[in-house]
Amino acid sequence: MKYILRRASLGPGPRIALQREQYDAIVQARLKLRLAADIEEKLDLVLENLVDYERDLLSIAIRDCLFPSTDFGNGMNQLHLAARRAMNLLSSARSYIDQTKHATSRFFGGDAARAEKVTALFRQQYDGHLEYRVAEALRNYVQHLSLPVHILRSSVKWEEQDEAQQRLRYWTVPLLSLDQLVEEGEFKKTVLEELLTARSNAKEKTWELTPTLRRYVECLTIIHQGVRSLLAEELKAAHEVILHAMGLVRAEGGDFECVEGLLVVATDDAGVVTARHNVNELPWGRRAALAQKNESFPNLALRYVSGEHPGDGAQPK
Repeated sequence: MKYILRRASLGPGPRIALQREQYDAIVQARLKLRLAADIEEKLDLVLENLVDYERDLLSIAIRDCLFPSTDFGNGMNQLHLAARRAMNLLSSARSYIDQTKHATSRFFGGDAARAEKVTALFRQQYDGHLEYRVAEALRNYVQHLSLPVHILRSSVKWEEQDEAQQRLRYWTVPLLSLDQLVEEGEFKKTVLEELLTARSNAKEKTWELTPTLRRYVECLTIIHQGVRSLLAEELKAAHEVILHAMGLVRAEGGDFECVEGLLVVATDDAGVVTARHNVNELPWGRRAALAQKNESFPNLALRYVSGEHPGDGAQPK
């Protein structure tokens, strides 16, 4: 077998012979960069789905404020919109969990001990937060039985402030009906018992979905910080392997665009290509951009966005 490093585009340029060890190192390095970028992209999908969910709840509230309606069809359309956004969020979170475990296992070359460290990150959040357990059980429930929103409550209330600044507040509350979950008998029993215990003294046996989803996503971002730490050292080394390969080509006068990149090729003794792999920095750049965008989310579960203002009585003179 022969191993060649060359420009990806057609045309003249250096063709650098590699040893098998060099070829294997480049192939593994590009794989690690791609896997790390894939993990960042899966987290980004989760976060963008949370944005969609929160945005559409605000949209429902503003429409209820301006165009109040008791039409049943309109109410069901709003409920289905909230349910669809919640389903998208839960599905993307499940994808993040499954694919992060799979990708890190490949990244570590099947090293069970290091893969277990990733599994432990997920287990810690699952065991430590009821909201995580509820979201996981709800995702399974949605997949096999029903919608993640049973009731969509459009709430309105005069805020208890002094009269000059008193305001009428509108907000949207997606709810799970615990009575419905009990009747259907398909929701994870241990988690349902936790919900019933938590709401044992409440007049209404319901569970608010939004705080649960916010805490769930916060848990995933905490896990992600741990995953980044576990990958960091090997990821940096992999990037250096790619930079070194590019340096070899440039040292031989082979200039190229970063987007274009290189090819590392394996051929048999007859010169027939048996494997080829693109080599460039695109996964590294994509991963870095997403990591910067989604750097950290401390206290995400405690954050919320509203159109609140101090009231006309508080306008500066």
